[in-house]
Amino acid sequence: MPHRKLKSSIKWGGAFLLTGVLVLVIVLGTMNQTKVKTVVKWEQGSPIVLTGDDFFTHLPKDKHPVLVSDLSVIDPMDKGSYEISLTYEGKTYTSKLEIIDTTAPTAITQDVSAEVGTSVSADQFIVSTSDLGEVRVSFKSEPKLDQVKDVTVTLVLKDDSGNASEVSAIVHVVNDLTA
Repeated sequence: MPHRKLKSSIKWGGAFLLTGVLVLVIVLGTMNQTKVKTVVKWEQGSPIVLTGDDFFTHLPKDKHPVLVSDLSVIDPMDKGSYEISLTYEGKTYTSKLEIIDTTAPTAITQDVSAEVGTSVSADQFIVSTSDLGEVRVSFKSEPKLDQVKDVTVTLVLKDDSGNASEVSAIVHVVNDLTA
């Protein structure tokens, strides 16, 4: 009996080893294969200067896919997803070009004066904003104007793509603005 168990163990061990080697060969064989990318992301507002190579991974240096889609008809200011057709080695592939906004808005601020006990709005501090979309301005925390002093406010700028940044300004709190 012990001889039979040993033979069976060797048989199963060999089968597991062979299976493991096959899986390793398959995995390693597919790691460097040329593949079309599902999505290529591009920053809104930037001129589109992509080539067919940008839509594939692991391309040989001497082979280049050809863009069938005309990228010049896509407005880089228009966020969205665009289907792209390419040919490579006689086959047609599709991918997506996503125009996205990942750039946070910026602003030029100004200091503001206010009387004790009054309030100010976040927009009063903004001279101008820079972004490709609409910018909303809010206080990080509402300033307390309950005594004469300079109060630093942090303004949060947020665009319609969810990008955010912060800028600071000062409220000069005074007893009387007419004095």
